[in-house]
Amino acid sequence: MKKFAYFTIEGKEAATSYHQAYIYRGVIEEYGVAFDYFPILPRMLWRCWQNAVRNRGVAPRLFRGIFKAFIIPVWRILQILCASLRKFDGYIVGSCLSQFHSFPWLEVFFGRIARFQRKPLFLYLPDAMHVPFPTQCNLRFRSVSHVIAVTPWLVKEVQGRGLRCFLSRVAIDIRRYPVIDRSERQNLVIGFSGGPNNFEALLSLETPLIEVLRRYPQCRLQIVSGFAPRFKSASLSFDFKPWLHDDPFSRFELGVEEMLEFDIALAPLQHSDYARGKDSAKLRQYMALGLPVVASDFGVNADVIKQGITGLLAKWESDWVESLVRLIDDVEFRVRLGQSAREHVARELDVHPQAKLLAENLLKSARELKT
Repeated sequence: MKKFAYFTIEGKEAATSYHQAYIYRGVIEEYGVAFDYFPILPRMLWRCWQNAVRNRGVAPRLFRGIFKAFIIPVWRILQILCASLRKFDGYIVGSCLSQFHSFPWLEVFFGRIARFQRKPLFLYLPDAMHVPFPTQCNLRFRSVSHVIAVTPWLVKEVQGRGLRCFLSRVAIDIRRYPVIDRSERQNLVIGFSGGPNNFEALLSLETPLIEVLRRYPQCRLQIVSGFAPRFKSASLSFDFKPWLHDDPFSRFELGVEEMLEFDIALAPLQHSDYARGKDSAKLRQYMALGLPVVASDFGVNADVIKQGITGLLAKWESDWVESLVRLIDDVEFRVRLGQSAREHVARELDVHPQAKLLAENLLKSARELKT
């Protein structure tokens, strides 16, 4: 059994697939790899940080500044020194050790220790961070021995810089996604779930959504996010549901419970290099729930979805309208598409096949570095 130190953002109680380190707990050991987790803050301090992030005012802002400038770096240095004294076979860090897109001196420091010990230092890259933060990412890339990227496009980008890189897709635990019979539902819900940073892509669908909802008044639009988006037209009404708090003891992964009312899911994506590098966890959640998905024909969507088999891809506004109309009118097609989507996720993107692939790549990379 090879053991790797994994430097994460969240604490060990994290319950969602977004926290990629923790979804492999109890699974990756089957393939000869074990993780020892080093969260960015102890549990008590992490809760204090979260409270400071949610609150506004001078005091919370000062508190956050102290954490960023002093508490987190000191804690990380102690963790790095502690890990370097233990018998790990390699180290893995998140997109950055401090997660605030600060100057990457921690990675530089850690990289020197890893090279001295002749052990691999892996950087987990969840999206195209090098696009908005080129200088910081270039230094991080030079500090690590390997990069773990989440999309084929991102792998090519990193390898084009002369770096060793392998693919590790965003995995989910299919057991935490219930199977629901939606075939008898009459009043359909067209749903979108995503962060405010995805609102620009959602707002681009305003005209198609108005057209579809006008044709089918029995349908309604439901949006799940941190706060409600603002459409230009007042005629586009929607139901808004805020995200629930992450419960590590829930039988669902984060965000799943809020989507149980969905009948059709929307997965729009901005056309940019940053979006091209993202491996949409929401798309996988939709598919794992057995939802028929209409997605932008771009980036990872086009890589994951097989047109007309596991989902529908749309490029133009007319494509969005036609796809939604077809799904609303054809119950059998809607159900068949959802079933195929869930089967695809279970076969290719569930935590078990992805844990096996990740373990193989970690072990192979560690062997190559020693030879």
